[in-house]
Amino acid sequence: GWLDTVAQKVDHLSPLKQAMYLDRSGFLAHNLTVTDRSSMSQSVEVRVPFLTTKLAEQGIALGDSQLLGFRGGKRSIRDILGHHLPASLLNRKKEGFNPPLDGKIARLGPTLILDCLKQGPLADVVDMEFVATLVQSHFSGKTNQTYKLWQLLYFNEWLAIMGKQH
Repeated sequence: GWLDTVAQKVDHLSPLKQAMYLDRSGFLAHNLTVTDRSSMSQSVEVRVPFLTTKLAEQGIALGDSQLLGFRGGKRSIRDILGHHLPASLLNRKKEGFNPPLDGKIARLGPTLILDCLKQGPLADVVDMEFVATLVQSHFSGKTNQTYKLWQLLYFNEWLAIMGKQH
């Protein structure tokens, strides 16, 4: 079938390079396209891998030992991009994407959040004393609980929607 036809084109390459080629020709290429289209259609910001034809060709040209390693991480891509990007950008620590929710939680305020969660379906499945402690800790400035509070509000809404459907 299709896989055999594609695999025959690269049977002279190492198993690592064969896997890279198959990913780029099939499953990975399909996933990148589907992810890109579906995220755009839903206005969702998604990070897909940085991949161009030229970069893929340079990766295939590298030796297996240059691509694999326990300590190098993304060393090969850093080496390729090192001539074009500042070291401070290439060597920074990995960061997750955090939406700007602090302001939204602050505008809702502790009273509205607690009332919403206590009166919603979440009160049936989560200890409200724990929730009150999170809210108090957050709004006193002791700790930032923005994402936990947002998740609780979101979960509460999801439970309400699911309850209406059943």
